[in-house]
Amino acid sequence: MYSFECTVSRIEKLRIPSVYRVHSVCGDVELTIEMHRELMSINENDKIKVDIVLEKEKCLQHEFCGRGHVVSTSLIEDKYRVVISIGGLLVVVKKLSEEPRLEPVQELFVGLTILK
Repeated sequence: MYSFECTVSRIEKLRIPSVYRVHSVCGDVELTIEMHRELMSINENDKIKVDIVLEKEKCLQHEFCGRGHVVSTSLIEDKYRVVISIGGLLVVVKKLSEEPRLEPVQELFVGLTILK
């Protein structure tokens, strides 16, 4: 469905203990992921691979695999944005050039691996 290779540009600490926000650049797409330290530790300048898929089996090939639901899709300044919730942790994909093939409340899986 969607596959991104990204470079982590910034890590932002959040008010919730052990939860942080990963800001990354994936070509012309910006990807923001909220993560808990006990699930995965991601650092600035890490290279990551993120797959957003409908099949659980493809997701399970990653270091982290989370079942999520589409919260919203919107068009802002001629670019699409998708918000996905994985148990309250948000994944935001910004600057998609074509309309996403996702609908609110649709179930999907988000897989994340740190590239070596």
